[in-house]
Amino acid sequence: MTLQPHPSRFGLLPLADRIRWSTSLRLGLAAMVAAFWIFLPGQRRTDGKDLFAVALLCAWATVLTVAAPRVGRRMAIVAVNIALLVDGLGLATALHAYGGVSGPISVLMVLHVCGVSLLTSFRSGGKVAVWHALLVLCVLQAEQVGLLTVKQPAPLPMAGYVTFVALLGAAALATSLYAALNERELRRRRYDAEVLRSLAVHLEASNDLGEIAAALTRLAVEDLLAVRALVVIEPASDEEGRGLRFVEKGWPPLPAALDTGKTAHAHGSLLADTEAGPVLVRNLDKQRDSYVVSRLPGAERLAVLPIPLGPAGRGHLVLDMGRSKRVEHRMMSTLIQATAHVGLALTRAGLVERLRLAAETDGLTGVANRKFFDAALAQHIDHAMRTGEPLAVTLVDLDFFKKVNDTYGHQTGDEVLKAAAAALRSTAREGDVVARYGGEEFAVILPGVPVDDVWQTAERFRNAVRTCPAPVPVTCSMGIASLPPGGVPPTVLLEAADQALYRAKEAGRNRVEIGHFTDESLGTAVGRGH
Repeated sequence: MTLQPHPSRFGLLPLADRIRWSTSLRLGLAAMVAAFWIFLPGQRRTDGKDLFAVALLCAWATVLTVAAPRVGRRMAIVAVNIALLVDGLGLATALHAYGGVSGPISVLMVLHVCGVSLLTSFRSGGKVAVWHALLVLCVLQAEQVGLLTVKQPAPLPMAGYVTFVALLGAAALATSLYAALNERELRRRRYDAEVLRSLAVHLEASNDLGEIAAALTRLAVEDLLAVRALVVIEPASDEEGRGLRFVEKGWPPLPAALDTGKTAHAHGSLLADTEAGPVLVRNLDKQRDSYVVSRLPGAERLAVLPIPLGPAGRGHLVLDMGRSKRVEHRMMSTLIQATAHVGLALTRAGLVERLRLAAETDGLTGVANRKFFDAALAQHIDHAMRTGEPLAVTLVDLDFFKKVNDTYGHQTGDEVLKAAAAALRSTAREGDVVARYGGEEFAVILPGVPVDDVWQTAERFRNAVRTCPAPVPVTCSMGIASLPPGGVPPTVLLEAADQALYRAKEAGRNRVEIGHFTDESLGTAVGRGH
């Protein structure tokens, strides 16, 4: 079931509420007329019988406006318009019966015009003002020719009538102008609130750091009319920053060829000095702020807002406001709220990434764990079978690691494992997967390595471990196997690498052996569909 949004959500007064308030205004004016008639009898001009008839007419109009919405919206609008005409007749009759054009009823007419302008529309308020002026003129003329009788006839009060009409016009105009200004501000605030709501919905659905940053830049340019926008995120260098990564997003999008070696938060730069709150900058120092200059060339007026990330890192939103852009307080207030939302979203995304890394990473060495390795190997084999690209996997076993633990203790053994893992990771190419296979064993997935190059590739890893800065000297034995053209399951590929590792250890350790497949293992692979 789809729920229709309530008009009040967007700041619009529902028709039922308008009718309710209009009815309250009508009853209030009627009560004031009755109070004048009862408590201030000195200005009575008739016996009041005509007031009773008009009161019945107003009561009928009230019942009509209250009941009309049940029939439909169009009928409700018609009923409101009829009621406004009846209100004018009632007040004109009251003006004839009590006080005339210089009496208190004329003030009630002015109040009625103001109320209609606020509750219905500015145009309706103007029409009601004209309606009151015409009715009062008709009443005065009817009194002069004797169609309407009063206790004490008087000449036509033209000066009083002109003053009355001027008051009606001034009331309608002033109410419309001030209400228009207030409504404009309310609309702008509703617009800002809707912009922030849309941003929050988008942020709630994303845990990607780049998407979150890009959403903020688009909001600043497309919704708040900045010329250009840049978001830059730098994670902390310690454990708190784990889960975040360096992100820079611009809108319009930044050029692809940028000097990524520039440091966004260099000491003394604009971004490094903008941590407490937003700042406005007219001219950039091209040397000190070379990063911002390279990303927003030609910018003359900038607004810089920090993105709160806490100890996890630092982030900023940088806006190019153009030459003639006046930075409004409303815009800055909306941007401050937007950066707060984005800061929370980035922090949440960083925590999600940290949880993912914790689930996929070996806690001691920082490389991938066995679970991640198994899933990655299956994916790489599927990819290699589809594309025909070569694939190899190597198993690495640290030589005499048990003796290291027995001789130097387990803490030293842990440091040796960390050093060996760091050596393997630094030797791996982008796209290689280094994982702790279990105990003192590691495994490396090598996509794209041809069969003729597997031994040289494994030798690089072996030498990296041999020369790593471990607390005690350490070497490793390695077995490496390449995926055959027909393909094999992950277990068969690992079995070949494991057999090669066994031969390397039997042959004296600190060496590399290449794995081979038997007819039986290949036959098993064929039987399984490879």
